[in-house]
Amino acid sequence: MFQQNREIWEFGYVTERLGSRHYLVKIDSGRIIKRHINQLCSTRVTHRDFKESHSQKHSNATYVTFDVPRLPSRSVEEELPEMPNNAPTPNRDQKPDLPILRRSERAKRQPVFLRDYEL
Repeated sequence: MFQQNREIWEFGYVTERLGSRHYLVKIDSGRIIKRHINQLCSTRVTHRDFKESHSQKHSNATYVTFDVPRLPSRSVEEELPEMPNNAPTPNRDQKPDLPILRRSERAKRQPVFLRDYEL
């Protein structure tokens, strides 16, 4: 959980979902805080591993977690279309016959406050 505009993240468990984007989070210090979903980050630490490493602090605590639904991830291979093997390779020596684009500019003039000075 991100809090107080610091780069330090605190570990906690989601205890309750409030609406579609807000959650109640119980952090390790025992406080329960309401947070928006963009202030939360899931970790790869499993709940069992976390309980074993913190068994001395929280010997009788039970942790309730809530899995946030995620969109199914598509692999990169599915997104890219297949390229045919016999496609002709472009010749790099030939330059395309594209006309050079000319951008129009507005007429520039000296600012009024500099009119009395020679530049």
